[in-house]
Amino acid sequence: MRVLTLAPAAIAGFFGLLTAGCGDMDLSKRSELTEYRVLAVTADKPQPAPTDVVTLTVIDHVPADVDPAADSGERFYAWEICPFSLGSIVGYRCLDPFEALGGADMMMGAPQDLPPEIQARLPALIARLAELGVSIDQLPTAFAPRFVTTDGPEVSIDMADVGGVGVEALVAICGAVSPDGICRNEAREEVTLAQGWNVYVKLYSGLKGLRRVDTVKVLTVRDFDGRNTTNPSLDSITITAPDGGQPVLAPEEVVRITADVSASAADDYPKIVLGTEGKVLRNADGTPQVETAQEDILVSWYATAGEFKFERTAGDMQDNEFTLPEEAGPIRIIAIIRDGRGGFGVFEQDIIVQ
Repeated sequence: MRVLTLAPAAIAGFFGLLTAGCGDMDLSKRSELTEYRVLAVTADKPQPAPTDVVTLTVIDHVPADVDPAADSGERFYAWEICPFSLGSIVGYRCLDPFEALGGADMMMGAPQDLPPEIQARLPALIARLAELGVSIDQLPTAFAPRFVTTDGPEVSIDMADVGGVGVEALVAICGAVSPDGICRNEAREEVTLAQGWNVYVKLYSGLKGLRRVDTVKVLTVRDFDGRNTTNPSLDSITITAPDGGQPVLAPEEVVRITADVSASAADDYPKIVLGTEGKVLRNADGTPQVETAQEDILVSWYATAGEFKFERTAGDMQDNEFTLPEEAGPIRIIAIIRDGRGGFGVFEQDIIVQ
């Protein structure tokens, strides 16, 4: 793994090399796999703790893996690890709330120019950072993105080193420089370590000289016993005739296809309760109030040829219909299960249309 620290102009040039000859994807259907495609980015810990090291794995489709006659090219994977963003409303750009809300003045020795409420929080912030082993000299670059290239589809990220200071320090800084002293996310909800801090990981991947695809993976980092620590599993899919009998795998035939999802796949979990203005409601002892919620199981369907009746199936309604392609030959079917809390599972099956 190579870690790069690049100036903006160098970054643009670096990604320009990766995108030479690339164009926009033109898919007639979301479930149809005709070009290089990223289907998911999985995390071995869907909701990591602030001290966890997380491994991300790209689940991508390369046409040449199924059809040897398809165009092939060298795969590339480049990652931008973004300590803070406001998500889709800013195009997932990395942002620096510390700089935007007066961090430069703080570092230039002019705290008197900061709003009084922020001045009042500085001693507590400095003390908290000292507890975490972070010096105030590290703050100017705390929210800077980090660029990593990998030879394969995996990257490991240490949550205690995000931004060079770690997620716990980022939460403390965010609260200290916020106008009302409350760190908030893009939905204006209060951000605490229990509720979770979002780390945005942007992936630039594809086939050199042919295609580049940009993907965003959001890691919700939490110090909370109710965080999601396991991915859902999908161990098989079942293909039958529409009446449940033996399927006929011939061109343009219709078959029933079902994701074999167990009734217990959707776990119950403790969900932190938010009150008015997006603030966390607390018990008398200061702990967050929680309510029981259930995961939302969703399965997305993909195939290299043919057509699904439903591109997604949900909950315990996992029956789908699939029309086989007009031409005989091998096709790959991919089903991806997600739990709505950052967890993913993948199942692939190759079939021969005869």
